Amino acid sequence: FAAASSDPVSARCAAMGFNRLVDADHDALNPRTKMREIPRGAMSRREAIAFVVVSAAVFVYGAWCLSWTCAVLSPLAYTVGTDFRPATRPDPDTIIHWDQW
Repeated sequence: FAAASSDPVSARCAAMGFNRLVDADHDALNPRTKMREIPRGAMSRREAIAFVVVSAAVFVYGAWCLSWTCAVLSPLAYTVGTDFRPATRPDPDTIIHWDQW
């Protein structure tokens, strides 16, 4: 049970930590995100990297505890699970018809 419940949490922590590392320079410029841990200096980049590595290791170990197949496929979960692309959006004029009923 511990492995099954720790895997999603550790994968999410690793992904969020990686995102914070990658976006730290942009976050420092944005008024809404400039108070996050890395831009304001509450957490160093080295600490964030350690957090990501430990979280990823917990994820792989938890997958290994479930089965060797899960452990072998865990890198695929990271690759496929983080391959998001922006959605295609239709032109607003094709959706909104202001002067028509």
